[in-house]
Amino acid sequence: MAKGNQNIWVNGDKAEVDLPLRGLEYGDGVFRTLLKKQGVLLDLDLHLRKLESDARRIDLELDSIEALRQEIAAFTKTEDECVLKIILCRKSGDRGYVPQSNQCDRILRKSRVQSFSENTENLYETGVSLGVSTIKLSSQSALAGLKHLNRLENVLASARLGSDFEHVMCDADGQVVCGTKSNIFVVKGGEVKTPALEGCGVAGVTRDQLMSVCESLEIPLTVCALSLDELCHADEIWLSNSVLGVLPVAQFNGNAQPQSKPIYRSVCQNIDHAHRLN
Repeated sequence: MAKGNQNIWVNGDKAEVDLPLRGLEYGDGVFRTLLKKQGVLLDLDLHLRKLESDARRIDLELDSIEALRQEIAAFTKTEDECVLKIILCRKSGDRGYVPQSNQCDRILRKSRVQSFSENTENLYETGVSLGVSTIKLSSQSALAGLKHLNRLENVLASARLGSDFEHVMCDADGQVVCGTKSNIFVVKGGEVKTPALEGCGVAGVTRDQLMSVCESLEIPLTVCALSLDELCHADEIWLSNSVLGVLPVAQFNGNAQPQSKPIYRSVCQNIDHAHRLN
């Protein structure tokens, strides 16, 4: 990127680099986040495939996955553990909403692995608290499943978590979609259910893995509309996230969940790095 842009000021001074303006101004891009643990970038191939697929859906072209892979390796080579965010932003052109290009800038960001509590490792056994967000998700089928850069709803919902670990986010019709940072799975009577994500929400990599494991173990799985009432009466609730892995819910909306979680345990035994922060 060229240095010293006279047409953009940041905090009272000219920008030292050309900023990815379409990403900043319009959220015109996609991203994926993954964990590097013990020197290994977990599920990198799966994340890159998701990233490429998401980019195609908003008419972005990634010149070379292999080049991106090499950049990632160079960028993270000194880190044994970190959280990596891979961002693709449409290249800027003239002002206005109309895209001038389908080419993208590649942005990599790494950060330290954050502990979510003093006993993060124990959360995989004891479970976490799950509440219900007052922030509703907007529905847009053209963006459903994508991890696009428009995340303000998640930001607002996360700011209202209070003492809860996570909150359920629903659409305008009150149907369960996801958490602020996770996908949701519910078990009732031996059947696993997860929201269909037809109008909004992110189709996460770990969500895909859990669905595949259920299929391989011949555990009944339904991708469907899911109500808050079904969460209230669930035998098990799990949360999935590419950094955290798979977490059980111990308390939903202030009410204790059943402690026995046989399907959660079975599934976690059959997925690599289910308990990622252990």
